[in-house]
Amino acid sequence: MKLSFSSSSKKLLLVLLTIAASISLSGLILLNLPSYYEQTLQSKWIIFTLLSILLFGCLFLSAQILILPNKQNLCSKQGVLFIAIIMPLLVFLFAFSDVYYWSVPVSHRVEICFDASDDAPQINIQRLVTPLSNRVHSPLTFGASRYPITVPSGSCVSGEIITLYTHKAQWWEVPGLTVILPTAPPNGRFYLSINEIPAVVQLQEQTDTEQTNEITYRDGFEFGEPLLIANHVTLSRALKWLGIFISALYLSLLLFGLIEKIISPPQGEIQDTIGKTNGIS
Repeated sequence: MKLSFSSSSKKLLLVLLTIAASISLSGLILLNLPSYYEQTLQSKWIIFTLLSILLFGCLFLSAQILILPNKQNLCSKQGVLFIAIIMPLLVFLFAFSDVYYWSVPVSHRVEICFDASDDAPQINIQRLVTPLSNRVHSPLTFGASRYPITVPSGSCVSGEIITLYTHKAQWWEVPGLTVILPTAPPNGRFYLSINEIPAVVQLQEQTDTEQTNEITYRDGFEFGEPLLIANHVTLSRALKWLGIFISALYLSLLLFGLIEKIISPPQGEIQDTIGKTNGIS
């Protein structure tokens, strides 16, 4: 028995599919941006909602132009074959080309203190970066709008950083934090704790050897706090895979409609051709 859908049912189905695609694409885009993880929870929801609404408008308009006029061709053997080829390619592209999409965001509490042994009034933290990837952490949570982060002598500043590692990557890329100080840092006691695990470095001028201005910390990261759903790894991965499949399906439909629109002559030209043929006969 052949199933038939009314015009309103088809439009409703298209609206629901477009909503799912806009949400999935929003997640695919935002979860690849390290700066998105560093936003507050309220800011994340606002950004996600606004982007989803914007994508919904663009996708629904594109669907009206590309998908609906070709809905019959989509059910043909040619259309099914096109979707069966393009969709797995897009799934593969999205799943294996995204840098941070599969990462597990973990929040870490960081406290930095400095006690100068001379008359230096402060020490300036040039950057806080992730080793190997050199991703720069935001200074906003440390009370600075931009780098450097100033730590007055005899006082402390505190904030948080977000690490983005996959579970497999942690076997060869141990989570860490590199603190980049000035080229000639002032002498004194430099204290840093990560998730309340302290470490102290005594900064002092060295004349016989060149003093490095980069200090890398590895301890304390195992006590970080996973963000929201990242704490449920299986559920998080399932939702991410679902988002990839929905995004790939919708984009495959749009690509098919676009190709059909390019290679198929306009309806007016078809009618003119038929009219001329009838006239000749």
